[in-house]
Amino acid sequence: MSTRSPISTKLAGRVSALRASRRPASPSNLNNIKPWFDETTYPTIVDAVVRCAATREQQAFQCTSRYWRKRVDVIRSMHLVLDGELYSDFPRRLSTNLLHDGKRAYFFNEANYSVYSSDTDSDMAFTLPAMDVSRTRVFDVRGQVRQAVLDDLAALLTSLDTLRVYAYYERAHQFEISLSDRFTAFWGQNFTAGPGRERTRLPTSKPKLPRAKRLVVFSHLGQYDQWTFKIPVNPLPAVPPGVKHLVVRLAVPSEPSMPLAGFARKFTPLPELKCATIIFSPTDRRWRKPKKRNKVNTLADLQTVVEALGVPVTVVGFDLLERRIQDAKNKLTGVTFADTRAYRAEVGEEDWALFTREAEGVDLLHRQHIWSDMLHR
Repeated sequence: MSTRSPISTKLAGRVSALRASRRPASPSNLNNIKPWFDETTYPTIVDAVVRCAATREQQAFQCTSRYWRKRVDVIRSMHLVLDGELYSDFPRRLSTNLLHDGKRAYFFNEANYSVYSSDTDSDMAFTLPAMDVSRTRVFDVRGQVRQAVLDDLAALLTSLDTLRVYAYYERAHQFEISLSDRFTAFWGQNFTAGPGRERTRLPTSKPKLPRAKRLVVFSHLGQYDQWTFKIPVNPLPAVPPGVKHLVVRLAVPSEPSMPLAGFARKFTPLPELKCATIIFSPTDRRWRKPKKRNKVNTLADLQTVVEALGVPVTVVGFDLLERRIQDAKNKLTGVTFADTRAYRAEVGEEDWALFTREAEGVDLLHRQHIWSDMLHR
């Protein structure tokens, strides 16, 4: 009777295991095989990952291959931003309007004009270039945007899912006309053509907003200016057609000494609205504290807004207010309270990013260059 040494037995076991690993998987083991996660297997998931990624991660995708360089450009074109700036050095003004996707510029217009110029003057003329924006699903409008530019763009943006605007009340530059570089507003000269100052001002018209299913408003809940302490849930002067879901993301100051703002009880109504969501999120951003603390009743204002909306309202992250206001949840009725994590899991990461992540801002060096260039003209 022959006996095997321990070394031979161990070697034979390894050979048997190697042979077994090379055999085709039996039908009973097919369910345990994990499929390869790639763009061809799950294209929609990979596209969603790229859309939710920051600019740096998207650029990393583009460095992998020529295919992804083009593919990321297509995905980025689904989310465009129109940034506007308006500076004043009486009697001259400087306006810039930039349409971009965070990396590539689609349209840029700069107008250096007189306060008495007409919209039809040569120094106010502009022409949109030939561009394909038919894939755009998300559109941000931020800053002091020229109304004529937005009107022409709205005619091209025919299949939007989400329109996002901003309502931050803070003075960003002493020479700016607006109270904030991130407050969405629209302007036009509204003068008839004529010689010098004899021109007649026309009635102010409302902007032509593109049709969208959702309206997202980014704002804050702190008193950062002593003359603006009432936050509108819809800051737009016109009604965006087709809006059925209103989302208001409010940044709650982390400093206990920063007084909370109230809500404007009157705002532009949305006749087609079906539901609304108010999201409270923490922020560490440092705004200037008001010189005067205004007396407001935040929850009473919010209760009036909820009743004025007249649709089911979901409040997310209300625990941030409960830390600041005693017995806050019992003072707000007629709403559905949702936990932040639970609501985020319910809507998915893509929609959560649209509701809470703002578009990247214009480079500060670019703004300083624009302003210094204007002063030397």
